Amino acid sequence: MWVRNPSMSKEEAVRFIEDYAKAHFLNERVKSIRVKTRLNDLYIYATVWNYYGKCWYEDPVARLQWRGDDTYQLAYFRHTGKWHNIFELIGTLKECLDWVKDNTYDVFWE
Repeated sequence: MWVRNPSMSKEEAVRFIEDYAKAHFLNERVKSIRVKTRLNDLYIYATVWNYYGKCWYEDPVARLQWRGDDTYQLAYFRHTGKWHNIFELIGTLKECLDWVKDNTYDVFWE
């Protein structure tokens, strides 16, 4: 339910995230990135290598909540199984993805 009017549609946002992820997130430990949508939220999941279990598994990486215009709020998935907003990280879609890539608060990538 994309009820507001952002500069890009939900489908365009998903494609932008997937293209950005292919260029910046994939490495020997991250095999693929998948984006799920729910209402106005975009969820980024990564298929990552678990060194302890010696297997690939899907791990939630980040949630982008659309706040209006071109503004998103970034959240990470805590070990408690809940999403936690980082109130300082509110920006454009590209800025939020850069923060995930750079692991600004050391919470997105293990």
